[in-house]
Amino acid sequence: MAGVSTTAPAFAAAPPTSAAAMQTITDAIESGSVKVNADLAALDFPHMTQTAARGELRVTVRVATGGTPFSNLQLVVNRDNEVTDYSEVHVTEYTPDSGHVTTWSKDRVVLDQDFAAAADRAIKRGIGDAISELNSCLSSAGIPAWLITAVMLTCRVAVGPGLAACLIAGGVGEATAAYCQGRAISKL
Repeated sequence: MAGVSTTAPAFAAAPPTSAAAMQTITDAIESGSVKVNADLAALDFPHMTQTAARGELRVTVRVATGGTPFSNLQLVVNRDNEVTDYSEVHVTEYTPDSGHVTTWSKDRVVLDQDFAAAADRAIKRGIGDAISELNSCLSSAGIPAWLITAVMLTCRVAVGPGLAACLIAGGVGEATAAYCQGRAISKL
C-alpha cells in the first residue's frame, strides 16, 4: 500500500486459499447463492487470501472497482465447505479527501453513502484515546482520511474483537485492521 509506515511491523502474507474453498466460492457465485454486485471480471481470484478462526475460513477477494485497492468481497466458509455468510464493499475515491462507500451484507445494501474527511481533528480525538490511536494507525497505513471517516462511523459500535472484522468489511486490509485494532485496544 502506498504510504505504509516503515515503523509498523511486517505481517506475513496470508496463505493461499485452499482449492476446496476456492471451488466452493466459485460454485456459490456461479449458482447465484452468493450474489456479487461487481462485474465478475473484477474479482481478483488469483490473489484471494484467507484467515482461519473457530473452524471457519474468512476469505477475502479483492474487487477491482472504484479505482482504489479497498474494495473487496468477504466470505465465510464453514468446516463443511459451505459459504455461510458474505459481504461486499465498493470504495470509490472522488478526491484525496472524499469518496463513496457501498456495502452489502449478502445481497442487502447496508451502507451507500458519500464521505468526506473530518475537517476538525479535535472532534475525532474527543471520543477517546483509542479512537485517536485507530485513526492515527489507519492514516499511517495509507488509508485515505475520507475512508477512515467512513469506517469510523460504520464501526463505531464494534468494540473489541469485532472491530477488525468491521474494518475489513469497510475495505481496510486484514493485516492493517488487525494491527490497528491492537494499537487502539492498547489505549483502553
